[in-house]
Amino acid sequence: MKKVIYMFLAAATVFAGCENGASNKKSEYAPETDAQLVSTAKDAYIYGFPLILSEISQKYAGAVSGEYAANRIINMPAFADDSFKMSVKPAPFVFTSFAWLDLSSEPFVFEMPEIKGRYAFLSVSDAWRNDIFSTAAFGAPARKIAVAGPAWSGIAPDGAELYRSRTNTVFLSLQIEVKNTQDAAAAKKIQSLLKLYPLSFYGRQYKAQALKREDSSYQKHPLEQVFAMGADEYFNLLNKLTVSNLPSEFDSAALDGFLDIGLAPGMRFDMSLFSEDLKAAFDKIASQAKERLQNDVFASLKEGWLFFENLGNFKSDYSSRAKAAFSGFSRFNGAFCAEAYADAEGEKLDGSKNGYVLHFDKDAVPSEESFWSVAVYGADGFFVKNKINRFAFGSASGSAPAPKLNKDGSMDIYVRFSDPGKDKNWLPCPRGVFTVVFRYALIFDSGAGRMLLPAVNKEVK
Repeated sequence: MKKVIYMFLAAATVFAGCENGASNKKSEYAPETDAQLVSTAKDAYIYGFPLILSEISQKYAGAVSGEYAANRIINMPAFADDSFKMSVKPAPFVFTSFAWLDLSSEPFVFEMPEIKGRYAFLSVSDAWRNDIFSTAAFGAPARKIAVAGPAWSGIAPDGAELYRSRTNTVFLSLQIEVKNTQDAAAAKKIQSLLKLYPLSFYGRQYKAQALKREDSSYQKHPLEQVFAMGADEYFNLLNKLTVSNLPSEFDSAALDGFLDIGLAPGMRFDMSLFSEDLKAAFDKIASQAKERLQNDVFASLKEGWLFFENLGNFKSDYSSRAKAAFSGFSRFNGAFCAEAYADAEGEKLDGSKNGYVLHFDKDAVPSEESFWSVAVYGADGFFVKNKINRFAFGSASGSAPAPKLNKDGSMDIYVRFSDPGKDKNWLPCPRGVFTVVFRYALIFDSGAGRMLLPAVNKEVK
């Protein structure tokens, strides 16, 4: 703590010395120090990216839906399709219920009924996209889960599980397997029994906040909004958000370094204290970070697929954390999830250039006991409109037919813009760049998902 205070004072002194006339001459810092400050700012941008994106994503959801309020459950009692724009990479064959929690005043309690005969995926994550609690289960017991923010030190009432968050902003999601359209009523019944209320209303009736719509300026894609921010706006928002969304115990070394450019909870990042050269360099950081994240994604691909070993538990691996946020990766609440950006030859998936085949050998076809899906998303992370209204194949059919097996027991899924012909498993893709997401949950054999990953091969013409 003393080290942090000393560095804060040293940084403040340096800033004060640069305030007069800094814009009319080259930086007061030595050239190598200029480079170090720019490097520090780049690292700070990547560090804060998930928190900034979470904030903007929350506002975006409210702006595009009109069905948003903090501390209120939003039920989506239908399969996501190309009209769904509230969040990127929506999972197929599930009905989703979610809520953004504001824990600044007190904890909130989430109640769910017993779920029988279907998979259920529950996750609670903080504003940095770290996992607080998650579970995947075939069938789930009724439970009451209390989530408390960093300032609350009480104990949960009898009958409630308590989970503590380092951030006041928390995202809660429950995804319920829906086997087909006839099964929808049972899933809607489960959603109707979900409850969310302040801890002070435990055992009492609670009326949720009224829905509201965010400012229409937040309707642009969240990534577009974040990358459009200048350094001054981005870093001051980071300083503001970290007051109530505390960094983790793994962040102390990074935070000490960030003080050199005026980054700390509640501090003001003041661009006017830097030279014109440094201002120009800082304002290029957003575009450089976007390029870096894009390159990081492709550098991390394994046979075209991106997946994370430590999703939801990144600790001080800020690069992977930012990469996961940039990719729109969600934990999928305990299931295995991987996303293909490239084919087996390392070339971007592009429906204007090729058709593709995902081949599952007989021994790699997901078992009947599993819950799995293969879905196609456009470059913006949303489902793409197509003439057969099909967005995924999987174990739960939704409105799509069950995928057909070949005579030898293997399975082929054809990902292409045009119809590959009768009796083929056609998963339409756009004329342009797209990705394929494979989700897999087998409660009795966790971790088997990666062994099932097929290569995405170009069709033989």
